[in-house]
Amino acid sequence: ICSILLFGADFLQKQKQTLKSDNVDSFAPKSPTLTAPTSTATSTSSTKLRIASWNIKVPNPKDSLDHGWHTRKYAIANAIEKEQPDIMGLQEDCYFQSDDLMRDLQLEAQYDRYGLFNRNGESFPTRDWPKNVFSNDGLRDGEHNSVWWRRDRFELISTNTFWLSASPQTPGSSLGEETGRIVNCVILQDRRNHNDGDVVTNRDTNNNSSALAIRFCSTHMPANETLVEKSVPILADQLLNMNFVSVDEINKGIRFDDDQCCNEVVTFVVGDFNTQPNSTSYVLMEEKGFVDLRH
Repeated sequence: ICSILLFGADFLQKQKQTLKSDNVDSFAPKSPTLTAPTSTATSTSSTKLRIASWNIKVPNPKDSLDHGWHTRKYAIANAIEKEQPDIMGLQEDCYFQSDDLMRDLQLEAQYDRYGLFNRNGESFPTRDWPKNVFSNDGLRDGEHNSVWWRRDRFELISTNTFWLSASPQTPGSSLGEETGRIVNCVILQDRRNHNDGDVVTNRDTNNNSSALAIRFCSTHMPANETLVEKSVPILADQLLNMNFVSVDEINKGIRFDDDQCCNEVVTFVVGDFNTQPNSTSYVLMEEKGFVDLRH
């Protein structure tokens, strides 16, 4: 199941006047499809955040002509153009797929992107990249779990990547799987003033703006419930550690009003979690402080 989660239920309660769950629009297909179903909520303020999660499916020679990448990419680009997400997380996205969407289909005019290769933590393809174990065609490319954001609304503050494994900082690691289980994260400054919805075009460090700091992560959990259950504590611990080490750095670049200053960064995690509502791993995520924003 693809889902959109907010990390830290306690923080959500503290900041309910700043970012309410009913201020978040989302679309998250349950499986790779040619359309992107939308769930729209009514906002009680002028500021809304439209986020998306989509497993776009790794290319495979067995794909039929109607469902091959060269056909699907146009439908995916059209869906993104239609839904206009502010931030989006992809799964099973090879570098060349994102490159097709960004360059050939001209989404780079609206979006910036961050995502490292799950097998080695690198940014750009080389001949030394390992062959994709799922495409079965010798492709030296694979899943990046990229994060995309609208450049007219957000400014990139920092990036962070880790793996769902016993050694989260080891590139390409996993819990015994052949492929690495990567989590790519960005921290973004929302340029919009949360008092009136205007876009802040000039950030003045002497002027305490109400711009919001958002951490947004994209991941793809193992296709095994037992491994998903083992991955959840790793994901939660890594996000907690990131909160402790990054807030001071973020606050150097972003000035908050006193009533919006906080000790944490609001964190969204999107992805293909390979589980179902009410499963053991789903309940475990709730116990760890994740909030399912689809409900």
